Amino acid sequence: LHGQTIEIIWTILPAIILMFIAFPSLRLLYLLDEINSPLITLKAIGHQWYWSYEYSNFLNLEFDSYMIPKMN
Repeated sequence: LHGQTIEIIWTILPAIILMFIAFPSLRLLYLLDEINSPLITLKAIGHQWYWSYEYSNFLNLEFDSYMIPKMN
């Protein structure tokens, strides 16, 4: 089995490097994740030709917005 040691090194070394890069990044990601309750919740949904909006805090207030071409 020629080159088995080098294959193991080429496999293990990048995995160790990736772990040293990934773990601090994941730690920061979870530290920066804030969970708070907003005063107003707005859900914006993009459709093909218009947008629809829903305010779930105000008894399901919903409305749509359309783009109207400007007349010259």
